[in-house]
Amino acid sequence: MDVERLCEELLTSKFDVAFIQERLLSALKRYNLTYRTFFNFFDNNGNDLICFQEFSDMLDAIQLSLPPEDITEAFATFDINQDGDVSLEEFIKILEGKPLDH
Repeated sequence: MDVERLCEELLTSKFDVAFIQERLLSALKRYNLTYRTFFNFFDNNGNDLICFQEFSDMLDAIQLSLPPEDITEAFATFDINQDGDVSLEEFIKILEGKPLDH
């Protein structure tokens, strides 16, 4: 594969949430945290939901720099019911790769 073709594929490839799953699971394991403990740490207002800004802060905390459009797409993936927030249940479903019930 030539470099030009590789660059084109990288630039046009669809965002894959698996990379975020891996990074989050790695952070959970590294710090020996439960899903709830990790989730609650980023739930700054204590409403048992992660809003877009809290989600973005979570990605920053695990040193995952993504373009804004990828953050938006990742958030939409985690927000299974599309209500504008990520619940603990949704967070766990995505991390464990469980079937998504919309």
